[in-house]
Amino acid sequence: MGRPFNRRQAKENDAFLAALRRTGNAREAARSLGLNRTTMIRRRNCDAALAAEWDAALALAHANLNAAEPALMAILFALASQGPFWMF
Repeated sequence: MGRPFNRRQAKENDAFLAALRRTGNAREAARSLGLNRTTMIRRRNCDAALAAEWDAALALAHANLNAAEPALMAILFALASQGPFWMF
């Protein structure tokens, strides 16, 4: 384990984890905050608590995606059953 995160890094970690919970994608979460994914992966590799929170954030994002999938499929089916449509 490396040295503790400073305040800025801790805030970045918290923001990254929140973005990761929303997106389920580490690259997109880092990009949305102007951070480099590699930086976050290095932090994860050096800190077991951050790694555990990262895993939990991914699990939550995937659970939310799976919960939303049936509703999304119903919407797509309803649109498709209306026949072809074009947007000009």
